[in-house]
Amino acid sequence: MENIFYVNPLESDPIASKYNPGKKHVLTKRADWFGCACCPSNVARLVASIDKYIYTVNGDTILSHQFISNNAQFGNGIEVSQDNHFPWSGEIHYEINNPNQLAFKLGIRIPSWSRNKFGLKINGKKIDLASEDGFIYINVNDESLTVDLSLDMNTKFMRSSNKVSSNYGKIAVQRGPIVYAAEETDNKAPLWNYKVETDKEPKYHYNKDLLEGVGTITVKSIAEEISPEDGPLYSTIDEATANYETDLKLIPYYAWANREEGQMQVWLNK
Repeated sequence: MENIFYVNPLESDPIASKYNPGKKHVLTKRADWFGCACCPSNVARLVASIDKYIYTVNGDTILSHQFISNNAQFGNGIEVSQDNHFPWSGEIHYEINNPNQLAFKLGIRIPSWSRNKFGLKINGKKIDLASEDGFIYINVNDESLTVDLSLDMNTKFMRSSNKVSSNYGKIAVQRGPIVYAAEETDNKAPLWNYKVETDKEPKYHYNKDLLEGVGTITVKSIAEEISPEDGPLYSTIDEATANYETDLKLIPYYAWANREEGQMQVWLNK
């Protein structure tokens, strides 16, 4: 097992962690080990029970909860296989083998981030089904059946409630289930110097060689020239430094702190 992490801040700065007593617990690089480390045992427990997270059976209904490629066998010869490249692709393919032609339902969870936009094909034919309590239900009684689900993988700019003062005027970037973050490794510090232009289209790219394979997002932003070291601490707004347009590169938040140590931000200025 590689280095592990416990604290999950949405903003990090090595200087703040070093000199601010209130932020000393915020690590800016992953640790080799902790005095009391529960990660290894939790990973082993998760792997041993993963089948129960993917599917559950409720009467005559098989519920598909997680989008993980797998081959599953149920009673009476029923087999369900799932193939995908989730969470980077929203194309989920099911193949159902039902040799005894039993009647049952396959319920597929529709994530909240795709609740209002998803596509469905059964045996290659487009079908419209409304979700019920977060699931769509497909009646199965044929010997074999294919199901293709297309989830909404558009990049979204997210906001928090305006009751959260520290997030006011800020946005976060999400694609599918993945929340993204900016790291100093990819962008010139300080990261608080950028303002994301939410009216411009972000660009998504999957890089199989980065961080063992991740999707990155590039957003257009406006940044200010950095004030000189000998400049005044305060100045009037008409003396503000010049702005310039630039790209801000984002990686999945879960993958931060795996490269050079530096600043990280999830909530970005709008």
